[in-house]
Amino acid sequence: MEYFDTLSVYDRLAKAGLPDAASRVLSEVFKDYTQQQLELLATKKDIAEVKRDIAEVKGSVDALRLITQRDIEELRLTTQKDIEGLRLTTQRDISDIKRDIEELRLATQKDIEISRLSIEAKLQETISKSQFELMKEIAGVKKWAIGLIIAQMVLISALKLFS
Repeated sequence: MEYFDTLSVYDRLAKAGLPDAASRVLSEVFKDYTQQQLELLATKKDIAEVKRDIAEVKGSVDALRLITQRDIEELRLTTQKDIEGLRLTTQRDISDIKRDIEELRLATQKDIEISRLSIEAKLQETISKSQFELMKEIAGVKKWAIGLIIAQMVLISALKLFS
């Protein structure tokens, strides 16, 4: 801090004709005022401290920036890894669903074929029974027709005999 020469100010005020007490008080007032103003001014030491504080803050900001960038990169990599895992899981799930659908389609086809064969067998059995019954009926009709023919022949022969 600079030195304030109160004696020089006192001498100058006294030479200007101010009374001794007034010169002394004014010198003290100027000294106090100057002292206050000097205290308010930043010294080189204060400036150096502020510069050091700024450098520390800048260093902290730079360190935080690096940490943040590293964290962002880690999150990006983790997110990419998670997305890839989800993609693979989804592909696997889709493959499983496709396999299940194919198995269901094959089982349904098999069930349809079994049902078709069962219906075909029942239908064939019904046809066979119907054919047998029809043949029995035809045989009965043939017997009746033969009997009718025989009866007609007997009747015709009898008519020829008696005529």
